[in-house]
Amino acid sequence: MFARRWKLTGRFLLNQITLISLGMISSLSVRVHGAMASAPDEASATPYRLSLGKDVFLSVLGTTLFFSGRTISSHATAMPTTGEISALDARTVNWFDRSATRRWSPGADTASDVTEYTAALLPLVPAILQFVHRRPRDGITVLVMYAEAFGINVGLTSMMKGLVQRRRPFLYNHSLTTEQKLEASGQRTSFFSGHTSKAFCGAVFLSTTFSAIFADSPLRYVVWPASMTLAATTGLLRYVAGRHFPSDILVGATAGAMTGALIPLLHRHGQIAVYPLGGPINGIGASFSF
Repeated sequence: MFARRWKLTGRFLLNQITLISLGMISSLSVRVHGAMASAPDEASATPYRLSLGKDVFLSVLGTTLFFSGRTISSHATAMPTTGEISALDARTVNWFDRSATRRWSPGADTASDVTEYTAALLPLVPAILQFVHRRPRDGITVLVMYAEAFGINVGLTSMMKGLVQRRRPFLYNHSLTTEQKLEASGQRTSFFSGHTSKAFCGAVFLSTTFSAIFADSPLRYVVWPASMTLAATTGLLRYVAGRHFPSDILVGATAGAMTGALIPLLHRHGQIAVYPLGGPINGIGASFSF
């Protein structure tokens, strides 16, 4: 009971932080962009830049996905009936995912919360270091980027959970009582793994930004394997806990990693240029340079 209460409290706080972060993105983008336009050129310690139009778009996208995802996923909270649970047969699960139906570990479930929160908070380190080195503009840039990545990732994850409504593996586990299955949360939100998605989003974002900002630091060779190991451990714990199928974890890892890599790439100075197309072709063009 205590572990479940701690888990719900932690998730509530994390969601509130996300809401606050997303609410601050637009105002931060406008202020930083205005300061950069009016202030003289200063050497930046990061290769990342904010762009008013791009960051307002990403902030709106993240906010929309977040609230839409939370609304859609709320419809997946209906508890299955005892008859539905009794009728479930692990043999109907595909061979790749079937082994998860024999897993159950409340300890691994709690441990995955710890690794998830750790992986989600570690990307703040590059931003904090910028403030420590008295480069607040660069620190705000990294914070805005991570708020965008986190918001888009959480929104996409919640939306997929609500749309797919896949049953959790433990519902197929005949070694558990019906009461145990009903007491567990999120019986219909297995696809895809939010813990794994957030962990890989944080790990890839941290490793990408740290390597770019501190390109000469030997620690970058430690950050990548350490952060990815933490994210992979989160996914493994979700499997051991009986909370997710392997396919849930693989898709979650892919979605999180792509989000964690894409947002820094979109802000990389000189890497991607977005511009309007005029003349006979109306639209938006983009160019990418190595």
